[in-house]
Amino acid sequence: MEIINISILIELIGIILMVVAVILMIRIAELTGWFKAWYILSCAMVLIVARRIITAYAPYTDIKILLGQINSILLLVISILFVSGYYMLYKIFKKRSMFRQKGNK
Repeated sequence: MEIINISILIELIGIILMVVAVILMIRIAELTGWFKAWYILSCAMVLIVARRIITAYAPYTDIKILLGQINSILLLVISILFVSGYYMLYKIFKKRSMFRQKGNK
């Protein structure tokens, strides 16, 4: 098997695993309640999938530079979404933890 085919296979497996991660995140959100944070984190995960697809597709196109710039912008947006989503979850779980501690005393 050629190295290129192995690379494509690895990228495809990575994309599939990210889609599974998005599905699992949605399941967790359904179990814990649909907080705004879950929406934000789900969007970040979908953008990661889009970024992986762009990365896999870019070498086979004539617009590599444009796709590289889009990829960089996506990475920044993903990072912002993760930081804001996890911060929101932190506040939610901290509030729940404080509520439980008050209930046990």
